[in-house]
Amino acid sequence: MLKVPYSMTPKASQKGEIPQIYARMKAAAQVPAKWLELKNAGKWTGRDLSIDELRSLYIRKTNYNTYSKMFDNAEQFPILHALLNDPAYDQSSEEHRAVWGTRKLTKENLAAITKELKDKEDKEKRAKEKARLAKEKKSKKASTSNFSLQALLMLLSFWLLLGLLPCVSAAPLEDPFPGILFVDFAKVITSSFGADITLATVLMLLFSVINNTDLLNLHGQQQAVPTNTQVVTSWMAAFVCAIKDRLQLDSLVTDDDSDAEMNSDSGSGSDSGSGSDFDSGSGSNTSVSSDGRSAYDTLFLPTDCHADQSPKQQTTILGKKLDFFCHSLNLYSHNKRGTLCCKLLPISTAAIRPVLIITPTVMQCSDATCPGRALTQYQRYRDVSKVTLLRGSECFEKVPVLAGKCLACSSMFWADHESFNDPPNDRRLAVHLPDAKYLKVGTQLSRLDSCSD
Repeated sequence: MLKVPYSMTPKASQKGEIPQIYARMKAAAQVPAKWLELKNAGKWTGRDLSIDELRSLYIRKTNYNTYSKMFDNAEQFPILHALLNDPAYDQSSEEHRAVWGTRKLTKENLAAITKELKDKEDKEKRAKEKARLAKEKKSKKASTSNFSLQALLMLLSFWLLLGLLPCVSAAPLEDPFPGILFVDFAKVITSSFGADITLATVLMLLFSVINNTDLLNLHGQQQAVPTNTQVVTSWMAAFVCAIKDRLQLDSLVTDDDSDAEMNSDSGSGSDSGSGSDFDSGSGSNTSVSSDGRSAYDTLFLPTDCHADQSPKQQTTILGKKLDFFCHSLNLYSHNKRGTLCCKLLPISTAAIRPVLIITPTVMQCSDATCPGRALTQYQRYRDVSKVTLLRGSECFEKVPVLAGKCLACSSMFWADHESFNDPPNDRRLAVHLPDAKYLKVGTQLSRLDSCSD
């Protein structure tokens, strides 16, 4: 079923030249796939044959590897590749005679010619490399004659640049703000803290962490001590206690405000039941959420069972949560093996600076003759003035200054002054606001200082 011609078998008289031997090699390489195709189609009824048995139909098993290596080496050269694969190859051409001469196309001569071509190729490579090195040597020799002048110019240039450059290169003073994705940040929060934790508490934790990098460095160094076996170091424990104090301090302020409201309500006729509820809530010194959990309680998951734990155990639980929180933000100085990666620097907040816009403080027209219409921002954005705003110790560049206009009376409103029509005198009057939040500095609208505390 494989239909192997007798002339292609090892038993036939092998007086053929190299192309015939190569044809048998190609057939031997293709016969396993042909046999597998017959077997899969159900046309092969005999026993299974190995690859060596199939190849031996064309080439003896002892010769296959030898011939395969010989032809692989020969096909690297174009003249031999054409001899083996091109049916229109002309053995009487000058190119063929230049390589083969009067030698016959036998496998012994093929191996010899392959070696000759390989040696010739290596010789040409060595000649090119020698020529390249000679050219480089000649170029270096020519440049040596001007060495003194070039050295002098280089020294002068070096001293000139040395005088221009600063003596000390400044190292970075801040680390960038954590680049964690919001979806990953949300997973960290929901997996570590209670589901009823507020945004204010989350932001308090985040900014507490990024503003205490020195404490995180000390925490990481203590964790890296070989004899240390605890995740929560004394530094992290102190951090947890400070956060707890902060939450309780905020709750005291909230309780005072609530107490004032309750006293006002009771004075106006509110029932005494509300007062008793307030007293029971304020006794714990924590602000109580709608479901009865304080801000401190929202730091724990239900599975933490913190109500049954001692204060020290609660500190350990929160310390582990904050340690995981810091690692999620890539705020750690040592890796898991205790090796110092880098010292944490103060975290830059430039990436989260707010976008500020200076607008009028009034919401509607304040003219006595106007029925309080809404104001319109009438300027095109490209015509809006942009100033430098100083607020405390912060400086904000290119802050837009928007103006409002009443379409009924044409009054204009800015952050620091107002302008309106004066019909009797046929003019417009401008009034500067004494309680303005911003103070303009300079003759041009170039900088505004915030007057707010």
